[in-house]
Amino acid sequence: MSYDNDARAETLKITGFDTDSENENVTNNQVVKMHFHSDCYKTYNVEVRLDTAGALADTQHNFPFKVELANGAIKSLADFWYQITKDGVALSAESGNLSATGAWKLDGADADTNLQLQKGDKIMITGLPAGTYIKVTETNDTADTYAVSVSCDDTVQSLRVNDTDTTGSSVSVASNQKAEMVNAVDVNTQTNNNRIVFTNTIRDVSITGLLFDIAPFIFITAAGVVLLVLFMRNKKYSDNKSKI
Repeated sequence: MSYDNDARAETLKITGFDTDSENENVTNNQVVKMHFHSDCYKTYNVEVRLDTAGALADTQHNFPFKVELANGAIKSLADFWYQITKDGVALSAESGNLSATGAWKLDGADADTNLQLQKGDKIMITGLPAGTYIKVTETNDTADTYAVSVSCDDTVQSLRVNDTDTTGSSVSVASNQKAEMVNAVDVNTQTNNNRIVFTNTIRDVSITGLLFDIAPFIFITAAGVVLLVLFMRNKKYSDNKSKI
């Protein structure tokens, strides 16, 4: 039995088996010695998701994310799968591998990666070998300033703003700044669902962004005022006419 994409499941751990796990030495069509190698390996899944908070937070903007994996124990290629869900639609699963140096990166700065997430979007990585660490970075490519926080299985993680070296559990990320996890997370030390959640909370809104957000309300209010003035004018005209 070999582990492949079809054996994936939305569970914390997946057990796979090397196809050479059981082998035997044969001499003259007789089994001389049989070797059973207990080399089954456990793999782990991790999910990265975006959430927003605050009435003015943009829930439909696609924020670029970068996911970096590292595993110092890897000596050869280690395959895994990842799948991105955008606006409730799961995209095709893609294969990846930790190179011989034990490193892998997917950067949403490249549009072709599809790693640009809005509220509720996620990337699910399946089949990571034990000892793999994950580090995630988000870019604020809007005109607004967000307070960004991140948790892993409900445990708050520290963030760093890239060009200010400001760190904290919640950091202020202005336009074109990046919020990166200070410490990479070991995927096989988490006890729950290996879920990393970034939360963007609106803190400051640019004038342009504010006008864009409230423009519909201004239009509706102005239209209401115009209609009210016309109604009152017509009413006054009708009252004056009835007096004559």
